Order: sequence, then structure tokens, then C-alpha cells
Amino acid sequence: LLTSEEIPDITGGLDNQAGIDYLLDQGIEIVCVKRGANGCQIHSPKCIAEHPGFNVTARDTTAAGDSFAAAFLFGYLNNWDLSQVALIANAMGAAKVRKIGSGRQVPTLAEVRAVLAQFNCAITV
Repeated sequence: LLTSEEIPDITGGLDNQAGIDYLLDQGIEIVCVKRGANGCQIHSPKCIAEHPGFNVTARDTTAAGDSFAAAFLFGYLNNWDLSQVALIANAMGAAKVRKIGSGRQVPTLAEVRAVLAQFNCAITV
């Protein structure tokens, strides 16, 4: 899980797709590029899954990355399709930035479901 700005830092100066390809060639199975309000891309040797961000009003970005990561891991560890992993992680991030604070202020399942419903996204959580 990284941002496009972090790719050159860990690949010796390679950026974007060249850096992602390098990481996958090193044996990393999944590379998720977080793009904030623009959503994310998940790369594997077999496919690329992409989901745009959700257009929500951001009140506080604190813990948005951690919340995104938690949802990403939940979907990935439950063997969801990568497109569904991208969807749930983005929904969690969007639900988080609507709220102020971190820790116990991260989104509830109901708040994530509300984002999904608002944008007519079908997923079983």
C-alpha cells in the first residue's frame, strides 16, 4: 500500500508503472497505489483493478490511510476479487474523511454501507 509519490523512493527512482512493474518483478504479489480522492489501483501479476474515489466532503483526513488499509486487508484476507477490495477500501476511506478524529472515530460498518448505498455500489459486507 503506497502512494504514487512513494514509488520512486522505494524503487530507486522509478515512477508509476515502471516502479510498479519493478515491485511485481521482485516477487511482491500485490501493489496497491492509493490516490486519495481519486481512488486506488491494485496491481497483481495477473490483473489491474481500479476504482475511482467517492466524491464526499472531507472534514478530516486523519486516519484515512489506516482506515483504507484495514478495509483493504479485510477484503484481501477474505479472498475477495481485487475490484471488490478496491471498492470497499475506497468506501472506508470516504466514510472516514467525512468524520473528525481517529481511533474510536473510524467509520462503523453502517457508515461504510451508507457510502456504498449513496453511490449505488453493490457489495455484500
